[in-house]
Amino acid sequence: MSNGNSADGDGAHRRPVPTSRANHREDSHQSSTHTGGGAADHPCLRLSGVYADHFRRAFFLATNVWFCYFLCMTDKQAKKAIKKYWSERTQLWNSPGMSGYWVRGRIGSKVPGHPVIHPPGLEKGVTQPDAIWIYLTEQYADVICFEHCNKKQNLYDKRSRYIPASHSLLLRLPKRWLCDDIPVTNGRKPRWDAFQTGLNAPAQDFSVPIRFLRLLYALPQRLYKEWMDNQTPTGYEFYCRHSSLTTFNSAVTQEFLKRMTEKVHYLTLR
Repeated sequence: MSNGNSADGDGAHRRPVPTSRANHREDSHQSSTHTGGGAADHPCLRLSGVYADHFRRAFFLATNVWFCYFLCMTDKQAKKAIKKYWSERTQLWNSPGMSGYWVRGRIGSKVPGHPVIHPPGLEKGVTQPDAIWIYLTEQYADVICFEHCNKKQNLYDKRSRYIPASHSLLLRLPKRWLCDDIPVTNGRKPRWDAFQTGLNAPAQDFSVPIRFLRLLYALPQRLYKEWMDNQTPTGYEFYCRHSSLTTFNSAVTQEFLKRMTEKVHYLTLR
């Protein structure tokens, strides 16, 4: 009787091994034996230390290559990239002997009070690029326009707005925009002064003729390749992929953008 009680007491304090868990281990072992390795023996899962680090880096690189190939930025994402990575005030497009700065217009704003491009005498049907950089003097304006496109029809539509052979183009500059302060090297200045081209404070809105115009279209990878293989750009058109919008400061992108200057067509400049 006492032995039975002792056995029951021992059983009450001993933790039994779950039958299902034991069977699972046994089944897994048998499966591994028959198939040459289970899920736990997969090389990717057995990586550790430096091997795991190399695998993660290779996976990250492959993922980014795939992402860049199929990348198609939304309009909002493209404008955000321009605002984050591209300079608001630059001398990138200055030709030799050219002083002053190119100042960026507000990106993609549909609100009145920002620079727009329009044909002479027309108040409607104006064009506001997704982004624009302006070199402004009292007599004329040079402009670098940026347009984001996701589809071929969208590209055709935007290209049609800039055809200079059919009419001249003017740049309308609101007084409010010119008088707004922007950050410069040593503090802040109103835009009209930030150009550093001898402008005076404007008394009202005014328009100037566009002397020089260049266009940069950003396209998804697939459309970019198709367009490059089947189209011939005009002299003022340039193209890049969506994935290039975050590489403004790279040497390759800077060299490409410098080809958009007005003197690029000349062999020697002096």
